[in-house]
Parts: sequence; structure tokens; C-alpha cells
Amino acid sequence: MVGTLWPYSLLMVPVPVFIYAILFQFARKSIRQFQQLDSVSRSPIQSLYSEALSGIVSVRAFASEQRYEALLATYLDVNSAAVLTFNTSSRWLGVRVELLAALASGLVGLGCWLLREEISAGLVGLCFIWTTNLATSLGFNCIFSSQAEAVFTSVERMAEYASDVPCEGAHQGLDTWQMSPGTRKEVGEGPMPPKARKADMTDVPLLIFERVSLRYQPGLPLALDSVSLRVAASERVAVVGRTGSGKSTLAAALFRLCPLETGSVLMNGIDLGSLPLDMARKSIGIITQDPVIFSGTAQYNLDPFNEFEEVDCAEALSQAQLADTVTLQSQIEQAGSNLSIGERQLLCLARALLRKPELLVCDEATSSVDAATDARVQACLRAAASKGTALLTIAHRLATIADYDKVLVLQAGKPLELGSPAALLQDPSSAFSLLVDSLGPHEAGSVRSAAKAARSRLSL
Repeated sequence: MVGTLWPYSLLMVPVPVFIYAILFQFARKSIRQFQQLDSVSRSPIQSLYSEALSGIVSVRAFASEQRYEALLATYLDVNSAAVLTFNTSSRWLGVRVELLAALASGLVGLGCWLLREEISAGLVGLCFIWTTNLATSLGFNCIFSSQAEAVFTSVERMAEYASDVPCEGAHQGLDTWQMSPGTRKEVGEGPMPPKARKADMTDVPLLIFERVSLRYQPGLPLALDSVSLRVAASERVAVVGRTGSGKSTLAAALFRLCPLETGSVLMNGIDLGSLPLDMARKSIGIITQDPVIFSGTAQYNLDPFNEFEEVDCAEALSQAQLADTVTLQSQIEQAGSNLSIGERQLLCLARALLRKPELLVCDEATSSVDAATDARVQACLRAAASKGTALLTIAHRLATIADYDKVLVLQAGKPLELGSPAALLQDPSSAFSLLVDSLGPHEAGSVRSAAKAARSRLSL
């Protein structure tokens, strides 16, 4: 409108707009990086608060209040420096935006004075009003655009995690599976999991480790070195060894957490490495040392994808001996903080039993629970084995596996011995016998007695 009434005013617009653009491009990168520093330095504060609240009893018991206060002060200083820098940079931009607005008004005033003979007082006032509005709009656009871009660092990080961070392919191995002889399916049909064991497969072991070798990273020593193992249907097999012997690495190889260097893992005669990753893992149940509990109802923890009927979930709770203390609608807090450690582990056991897996892996599942809960877990596992579930147990307490069918002893990733507990204990120089003796006379005697009793029951 002003340009129509007074065309000379259009000559004064490009200069402030050009300077605004240069200023915005200069400031936006710095403000975004300062916002990232603020976000990164705020994370330790939130983690410290969470740790202190969840472990407040331990903090007070060990008189660690001053230590946490000192850590909090350090983290706050670092975050305050980032926040101060971010706010200062925003004000730096704001001051220069306001100076540009004053410059634009000054240029309009100068033009009006030079052309005072040609324009009226009303047009001068209109020029000042629109110049002020234009400067204000450009200033707000410059400031808030840079701040909006800074806030979008959270979206940027989410996009990075979603697309740029290397991850396992959910359908890794699908092409190999579909092209394998005897397993090719018609188009439109999904590949069948290895869970369906046929009646004519009685002579085929349920699980086979065939000379499996694995290392976590190139250049590191082998974590597993030519390990071979066969697990029959309904068989209970324990894996024992000292710390660092490769027990948990065996489970990592089974679930394809790391690629195998040599060898293969077969289930029901099917190479798990040729299956889609999600299918290979769904065919096996696992109970880990650290129970994974979600916030929500007990039924949601048992069946987060709503795949089973309510009666099946209730039966799983009953099998895990939790029905008397936990109902399906019981509210479970984050990480199961309102449950005891034993109840958390039993809930994870119920989750595994609900799926009725042919193979259940127990990775030191009872290493952090009391003896009473350990006994309950072992009773549930024996009941599951009697119904056809094979057990692969990474054992911490040797007394719990004395009645197992087989024991594999690992040392530095290499298999030392494989046999029944009673047979291995007959040789005082065997690696398993030495492990049992290291427990002390009383507990070693209990393990030997349990192994003998188990062999006597089998011979009847």
C-alpha cells in the first residue's frame, strides 16, 4: 500500500531484509548447538534424580547424601553454563534485531525528510507505522525461527536414532530362508517358524550347536571356540563355568546377538541363521538375570501384544506360583518397583511359560533371588520340562542343576566336558567336580547327593 502511494519507499526494504537474512544464518547454527549442549548436560541431572529416588534407602543407609549433593552441584554447574550461553546467544540476536528495526525506521525518516516537499504528513505517519510493523515481523521471525530450530534438536535426534544408528534387520535372513530347498513357500505365505516339530523328527535333536565360534569384535579373542552341543526335546541341559568362560555368550549366539565366526545353530533341523531375525527369536523363550518389567497391569506384562486369551494368562500366573499374590489386573509400577525381586523373576517366568516354547533359556535367572524363590523357580522349570519344554540353563548355583540330564563345562570359551552330573562327579579330577568342590564341603556334599538321587530315580 505504501509502495503504491510512494514508490520510493520500496528502495528502503531490501537493505534491512538482506541484513536480517545474514544475521539469521549466522546465529542459527550457534543457537542450535547451544541447545544441544543444554539437552546433553541435562541428561545426567535427570539420571541422578532417578537413581537417588529409586535408591533413597541405600543412599541413606551408606550415608552417601554428600556424595550425591556434590555430583548434583557439578552437573548443575555444567548445565547452567550451557543454559546461560544459550540465553546469551538468544539475547545477542534479539539486540541486533532491535538495532536493525531502529536502522529501518531511521532510513524511512531520512527518506521522508529528503522528500518532505513531495509527501504529506499522513503518508509519513503511514510509512513509519508500516516500517515498524515490518521490522517487528522480521525480528520475531528471525528470533523464533532460530529458537524453533534449536528446539527441533530433539526431533533431529529421534530421526537420527530411527534412520542413522545401525541396528539389526528384523527380516535379516528372509531371502535365504525363502530360497532354501524344501522350505520355499508360495508367494503371499509367510515362512514357517522352526517351532512346529513334526512327528517324524523324533531322532532329530531339538537344538544343535555345530562347532560354533564367536568373537564380539574383530581383533578380540574368541568368546566361543568350536562349541558343539545337542539338546533333545524335553531335555534339561546346564552350562557351567567360571566367570568369563563364555556361558552367556552361548545364549548370545543362540539369539543371534552377534554374528557367528564359524559353525551354525540349528533348531528342529533348521539353521537359525537363515531365518528372519524376529522369527528366530520368537521361537525360543528366555528368562534373563535382570527381569524386564513394564509399567502397567500384570496381564500387559505377560502379553504386551494381546496374543493370548485371559484364561491362558491366568494359567501362566498359576504355573509360576504367583496367582496368590498377583492378579491379571494388578498394577505393576515402572521396573516392577512394587514387587520383590523374586516376584519380578516369577512374573518373567510366567511370561515365558505363556508362550509354551519348545526351548527355554535361563541365563542365571535365579542368581539374585533368595533360596525360597529359587526353589519355586526350579519347581516351575521342572514342571515345564515334564510337559515337553527343553531347558538350556546357564547356571550360577550348581545345586539347582544337579538333577539335570547333561552338563556342559566351559573354560575360556572352549568346551571341557559334557555329560550327566552324576557321571562327571564320579571323576574327582573332572572340571565339574572341581567346580563343585570349590563350593565348600557342605554345599558340595549337597550337590553330589542330589546328583546321585537323580541318577537313582532314572535307573528305576
